[in-house]
Amino acid sequence: MIEQTYELVKSRLNSVYPMKVCCHLPGHALLYAEQELLLDMPYERHTPDAYPFGEMEKVGCRSIREAANGQYLNMHLRVGTTTLHVREKESDANIDAIVLIYMGELIETIQGPSEAQAHKLSSSIIMLMLETGIISTTYLPSPAMAIVDSCYPEGKVGYAAYPYPKDKGAIVSRFEMITSQHPRTRTTKAYRAIPDLVMLAVDANKIIEDCMKKCNDKE
Repeated sequence: MIEQTYELVKSRLNSVYPMKVCCHLPGHALLYAEQELLLDMPYERHTPDAYPFGEMEKVGCRSIREAANGQYLNMHLRVGTTTLHVREKESDANIDAIVLIYMGELIETIQGPSEAQAHKLSSSIIMLMLETGIISTTYLPSPAMAIVDSCYPEGKVGYAAYPYPKDKGAIVSRFEMITSQHPRTRTTKAYRAIPDLVMLAVDANKIIEDCMKKCNDKE
């Protein structure tokens, strides 16, 4: 199902073009989200058997597969898929996820013998759409700070922090509460992009879920 969801997400973007080099993120960029999932939720840490693969992963980076650039509501995004270093308890498989990276305030660097592309994280958003329907949002107002929140679809109570939001207003209220002790974090372009990106993910997951239900009903 993640393949169909990924294609739907890309169809919502404008000016989409695939990356011509390997794309990676620093390991800690995904670690923030993974740690939040491990907190009082039914997940456990597990390193994929194939990790590390290649020079970039040997230094702790995470690969982003099928990476592409595009625009959504005038926001520059990079999207792709990755395998998290967590799995649901009692499952043998690590969780795959779609990655949406808000590129508005990212600084790119070229590293590695294969000219693989990595990122220096400035003010940004790393959003994960887990194959289980969970959506995890990591907001990085600066390289030294991360604010993480997650939401779950119907039937997945306990697998994330709160239910899917009904609209952008609910997301604004949620993040205003989360950032109440750090109001200065609300001044970046990345912060203002959070509601639109969360709703992009929520709507895509709901569309795919509805399609799957209709297919099952026909059978």
